[in-house]
Amino acid sequence: MDEHSSWPAEAERLLESVPGVTSVALVGDPEAVEEVRILYEPGHPVGEILDAVRARLESDVQARLSRARFHVAVAPPAESAPRRWAQPRRAVPAPVGSLPSDAAVALIAHHQRRVRPGIVRFEVQVSCRGRTFSGAAVGRVVPGGIQIAALATLRALDTCVRALYRGIGNPTLTLDSALETEVGGAPVAVVRVTCSKEDEPTRLTAAWPLGEAADQAAILAILQATGRTVGRWLTWEDASPRDGSPETQARSGRAK
Repeated sequence: MDEHSSWPAEAERLLESVPGVTSVALVGDPEAVEEVRILYEPGHPVGEILDAVRARLESDVQARLSRARFHVAVAPPAESAPRRWAQPRRAVPAPVGSLPSDAAVALIAHHQRRVRPGIVRFEVQVSCRGRTFSGAAVGRVVPGGIQIAALATLRALDTCVRALYRGIGNPTLTLDSALETEVGGAPVAVVRVTCSKEDEPTRLTAAWPLGEAADQAAILAILQATGRTVGRWLTWEDASPRDGSPETQARSGRAK
């Protein structure tokens, strides 16, 4: 799409061909997209919708999304006319509940420090079975960026899994995406994670209300997404060797 005269109508029509998307409205221009408003059909994972729309914008439309804010909502049952977007409702943070009851890992603390101008190091500590595990990530600060906190959380989880896992195979945790967006008018952190064991990948998506701390929302979204899967991994019992044996030391499941 080379002609700006076709913006945004042709871009919106192109994005509405994404499976599950019923309506898209774009604000801004291809060089600086400001807002992307999406209505989607119930039953489609919001993470997959966001990833597909973002990929189509970057590859087919060649739009710049570094400053874009995504707003996502389920289309009303009677929705038929394209690009009928109501004004966003005032954001009301949803109550922050506890993690799933079967989640084996809990957040202890997190902190951030500046390494050099524009670069920060984020560290996360989690607990499981009375032990503490840490993870860290370094990256560039970007507006609305929660990837550093999400990656640090996955690395803390990876340390936990490598220390406590007793099952067969080599579990891995991979961060697919982490972004701030709006769902139903409320700002949330949305993360997508791939959990793999014995070459059986499972893609997991979770959202958490942003509240006042976007980084903490990213951490809790990661724990929400992975809680049940990691909990099952850590309760696996078989005759596998324990810590300290050559076989156990050879396992190296790492968060990527």
